[in-house]
Amino acid sequence: MSNKKARKKTDSKPNTTPHLLPVNIDYDKLAEAFINAQEQRKEKSMEKSSKKIGFFKGVWLILQGKNDTQDRMTMGFMAILLTVLFKTISIIGFLSVPISAYVIIKQMLAMTWTIGWNLMENIIGIILFASFLFIIFIFSVLIWGASKEIEKSEDKHFVVAVFSGIISLVALIISLIALKQ
Repeated sequence: MSNKKARKKTDSKPNTTPHLLPVNIDYDKLAEAFINAQEQRKEKSMEKSSKKIGFFKGVWLILQGKNDTQDRMTMGFMAILLTVLFKTISIIGFLSVPISAYVIIKQMLAMTWTIGWNLMENIIGIILFASFLFIIFIFSVLIWGASKEIEKSEDKHFVVAVFSGIISLVALIISLIALKQ
């Protein structure tokens, strides 16, 4: 009985699908048609967005829900928040460098420069503090550049991902502060 189950009926004819018509595809024409369709769709969206309307009429249309913003409002809001945050952080970094350099120079003049361990400690402290100021300056430049990238970005997903990352970082910091107390 098990031999009967193990044996399967085999058909002598191979399993083939019949082709009624030969298919010849001109891939160049297909690609051209695809590009033309994309260009037409882009032109239609540009026509919709290029309509000039007044500020108050635009606000009224948005409040009524009649103006299709295509997620530009949300992306713009997130991009503005991120740009302001990043530029504020970088300006604080730029301002802290010369103020800290002034404090270092003032402290260097007040130090006792005797030969021995005191001299070595002073030199190591100055080198470490100067390298820390250099790192703050470079980090401020990078954050300024990131704010410019976000400001010019048209990719909705990129802006949302950066915004979500910043919000989660803030939530992590707040939860760590709450755990310390």
